[in-house]
Amino acid sequence: MAASAPTFNTLAATYDNKTPFNIHADVVALMSKLLTVTARTKVMDFGSGTGLLTEHFEGKVASILCIDPSQGMCDELNKKVAARGWPNITTLCTTLEGKTPDDAFALVQPHGAPFDLIISSMTMHHVQDVAGVIKCLARCLAPGGVLCFVDLEKTEQSHKMHPVAVHHLVRHHGLPCDTVKIWMDEAGLVNTTCTRSLAMKREVEGEGLMEFPLWLAMGNKP
Repeated sequence: MAASAPTFNTLAATYDNKTPFNIHADVVALMSKLLTVTARTKVMDFGSGTGLLTEHFEGKVASILCIDPSQGMCDELNKKVAARGWPNITTLCTTLEGKTPDDAFALVQPHGAPFDLIISSMTMHHVQDVAGVIKCLARCLAPGGVLCFVDLEKTEQSHKMHPVAVHHLVRHHGLPCDTVKIWMDEAGLVNTTCTRSLAMKREVEGEGLMEFPLWLAMGNKP
């Protein structure tokens, strides 16, 4: 994930205008049906980018820590925070890859950990060691906290979602839903689910409009 940060730095200024990537409204609509948040809820948005997912939770929760390895993405989100007056949003330019769960917790503890809710959208396919990062995220949850994230399902066609020109940014051309659930179980989460819940439509060169299934995964910290 960190290896792709320089490229995302160059994309950051125009990222919000890339509508094929902007599925966050659909993600939020689904998450809103499944999650309960209050004015006391402390949230982490992992792989927050320019805050397209975060902005839907702003004003509904106590605080949001936005983590992204791209300084450019964090800078764009910081501009939104300043312009719109969002005092409860903090950005942290870092990655949890390569860290032990305890090291990950120590990194985010000064910024609000443990968290009641950790959310993420379309980030995990950029992560090499997804199982390791899930363990780190689980460590950063408070007892009873929820991990909820969305990403691309592994299919025979899923490699076509990203143009060949950006394949170097993609660590996984989709992740099998059943494997993701196993990783959550191994991280010590309970009540874990991973189900195909959404779809992303993309224009694919030479193929026309294609639909790519996405899954939503959830688990609770005991």
